[in-house]
Amino acid sequence: LLSESAMTGLLRVLLPILGLLLSSSLAARNLAISPLRMELPAGKAMTVLTITNQGREPVLLQASVKRWQQTPDADNYQADDAMLVSPALFRLPPGQRQLVRIGWRRQTPPGEVERAYRVFIEEVPDGGKAERDNSLRILLRLIVPLFVHGRQPATTQLGWQWLPTPADSPAQLLVSNHG
Repeated sequence: LLSESAMTGLLRVLLPILGLLLSSSLAARNLAISPLRMELPAGKAMTVLTITNQGREPVLLQASVKRWQQTPDADNYQADDAMLVSPALFRLPPGQRQLVRIGWRRQTPPGEVERAYRVFIEEVPDGGKAERDNSLRILLRLIVPLFVHGRQPATTQLGWQWLPTPADSPAQLLVSNHG
């Protein structure tokens, strides 16, 4: 159980957040994207992402693509000029959809192995109502995985290891893929 002073401190933090969430000036974006996972087969130059604005206000969006690698501690994104996104910046009116093309900047032969990218769709502030009436505006950021197939199919080399834990803790299994 929490002490009275801890509960008071918690309420001081949570109540303003709850107020913001319930505030009518905090407008959530209602965007739909398809597909949720993209693939670019070897030998194919381009793929397409569809974004639909299901909200009531226009939204300004910026698209980019970055190389992705995952370590045990974090996702690492690196700029990679081999891939191109078009359009990179666009305004999407309510009820409308936009096709975003992602492909090779120049004719690129497939690599030997699969490469992983992430497509970023980020809302850009455009000086709209929220900025004029000093209300809070939360900008949306969507990240869609893109896998570029290589000439060789991806291989898996699974490994696992039991991790030592104290007797009163649940067992832990570490699984990794070195393929």
